[in-house]
Amino acid sequence: MNKKTHYLPLQRSTPELAHLGFNRYLPQKYLSPWIQCYWVAQQYHLPNGGFTDTLYPDGGTSLIFNFTDSAFPDINFKASQTASKILFQQYVDCIGIRFNPGGAFKLFGVNMNELINSTQQSD
Repeated sequence: MNKKTHYLPLQRSTPELAHLGFNRYLPQKYLSPWIQCYWVAQQYHLPNGGFTDTLYPDGGTSLIFNFTDSAFPDINFKASQTASKILFQQYVDCIGIRFNPGGAFKLFGVNMNELINSTQQSD
């Protein structure tokens, strides 16, 4: 029996996001038609007062798990077509799935309008 390796090799580094402790990982090859990458951002030493970054649209969508002080993460589905600002305070602890354009809707078989910019608190 051949043993398969299911690790996610690190994609090219992202120096412009190093201050967020940001790393990207390639999807398993069978998911690559829908998923561009997985990413993790962990930074527990932010400047006093936090900071703001700009997010620019590129046609893709993201499913983001933001771990906060609560027992369950905030879950956000982002598919914005306009630039937006994000404020980081205290710390950053997130995991995300970045989909190729149209990938999330094809993979999950849902209508785009059902998910656009929705936020859910997991129970």
